[in-house]
Amino acid sequence: TQLCLELLENLCPVDKLLDVGTGSGILSIAAAKLGTGKVVSIDVDPIAVRVAQDNAVINRVNDKIEVQCTSVEKLYCKEDDYLIIVANLYANLLENLASSFYTLLSSKGTLVISGILLEQATQIKRTFKSYGWSLKYEKSLEDWVALVLEKMEYDA
Repeated sequence: TQLCLELLENLCPVDKLLDVGTGSGILSIAAAKLGTGKVVSIDVDPIAVRVAQDNAVINRVNDKIEVQCTSVEKLYCKEDDYLIIVANLYANLLENLASSFYTLLSSKGTLVISGILLEQATQIKRTFKSYGWSLKYEKSLEDWVALVLEKMEYDA
């Protein structure tokens, strides 16, 4: 979470951000406080959704944050273009979502992922590259790694 917060400080504000696996909503709240226009926060856990909603109210950013109890796959159908997607999840879950993230992110957008142990980073980078992602930046703290990725540009 700390790595994501540090990275968001340099990437926000943007018009629209998606926080996948929002948990307590800390990353969504930070993005809203950094001036992001609209934050969509999703989690499959209804308790996390309620906590995130409560925390948005406490931090006076509930007008900027829309919290939904849903999965990426269900959101996927809406075809929204997010300028930033942030996901602080387990490595295997991140790998499973690589394709969905690609579809949801704007062509000029940025993906920030963390929850990756140092020994998992090489595999995660390989997986994301195979889905069309390009590594823009990597940040580590102790045994944890966060990656900033963007869609690869292809020559027409």
